[in-house]
Amino acid sequence: MVSLSIPGLLSGGTAAVLALVGLVGWQQASGRSSTEHLLASAAVQQCSTDEAPSTHLARRELTLDLRRESEALIQQFIRAQMTSHYWGQFASSLVDLGLSSGDLLDAQVESDPRETRLWLSSPQATEAYVAIVKRGGARLTSQLCKGDPAQLGRPFNGPCPEGLSSWSF
Repeated sequence: MVSLSIPGLLSGGTAAVLALVGLVGWQQASGRSSTEHLLASAAVQQCSTDEAPSTHLARRELTLDLRRESEALIQQFIRAQMTSHYWGQFASSLVDLGLSSGDLLDAQVESDPRETRLWLSSPQATEAYVAIVKRGGARLTSQLCKGDPAQLGRPFNGPCPEGLSSWSF
């Protein structure tokens, strides 16, 4: 009968861990890890049959870049409109706020005495954004929405236009 001892278990466990680390290292040294292979396979499967994987990845990278630019502009817009309202009224354009949408984003500002909206889209993007700053009594609140670019600029009641959903970053 085999007797189990603590030193024997420790050396067996250590050997198993070292073997596992060796296998992982060997697999990575051979060129690609299984994780990279799975991610690449998933990216290829998500691509449509007529779209190359590089085109699909470039489109996703552009969407992420536009999302980052949109987030930064939206944060600046909300702060600037709150400051502008503090001094009397909402500003009617990004230029009045000292902001620019850059080359990739199309921006439109709508303002009235009660609220202001920043609509952001891009011809290359699959997402569109709207930031709303409202006056509710003595307090200002903001709402962010993200969704289908075809819905931008349409009138709406409620927190977000049809086809867009609440969003936070």
